[in-house]
Amino acid sequence: CGQMKKAQEVFTSLPIRNVVTWNVLIAGYIRHGCNDEAICSMRKMQEEGIPPNAITFTYILKACGALANIAMGEEIHIEVCKRGLLKKNIILSTSLVDMYAKCGALNKAREIFDDIPAPNIVAWSALIGGYAQHCFGDEAFDCFARMKAAGMSPDVVTFISLLKACADIGSLQTGETLHVEISNLRLLEKEHVLGTTLVNMYAKCGALGKAQEVFDELPVQDVATWNALIDGYAEHAQSEEALNCFKKMQ
Repeated sequence: CGQMKKAQEVFTSLPIRNVVTWNVLIAGYIRHGCNDEAICSMRKMQEEGIPPNAITFTYILKACGALANIAMGEEIHIEVCKRGLLKKNIILSTSLVDMYAKCGALNKAREIFDDIPAPNIVAWSALIGGYAQHCFGDEAFDCFARMKAAGMSPDVVTFISLLKACADIGSLQTGETLHVEISNLRLLEKEHVLGTTLVNMYAKCGALGKAQEVFDELPVQDVATWNALIDGYAEHAQSEEALNCFKKMQ
């Protein structure tokens, strides 16, 4: 519920704390963006003589990715390898891919990914997302092609990353193809962030009419969606339209 201060108070008052209790607290901190506190909690847990398990490491790798703390991530990587956890835990392997990708260590992310015997859609999306985040659009689409060849269907996270890659490299045609696939799956009706990313892609590619069309059809338009449209108009020197959007937004 986001009441982390209260959660910490209850946690501190417990006579016995085990790895499950610590994991619940760490997960709460991460869910609510308190990544430093999550890492600090794991350190305290170790000081109390309770060794982290695979679930703990999965949470902490997520925190490392959010903070771009590759040094801590590498420390976790060494520990999980020592324990032989990667061979039997695809969630942990995927978390490592995601951490390295978010930190920009894309070769390392790819190396971990290639060692996963049967990567699932989450693992593929983590790698594709890393390439897209760091403006390696061609590599993102190469992974996407390999993913589809492996019989995997993209999810919302995959589409968001690919649309970002389209925006970065100005690939309008590919973006339109993705839009058709998204529409066929009826994802825009329930995935607001995807709608905003689609508006941004069209706007960045200069297809402002299409960006406006997608924007108008979205069931919800928040400040991020408006900003994507306004930025598109401003970036392509259509100042009057940008100002009109700003007025409508207010």
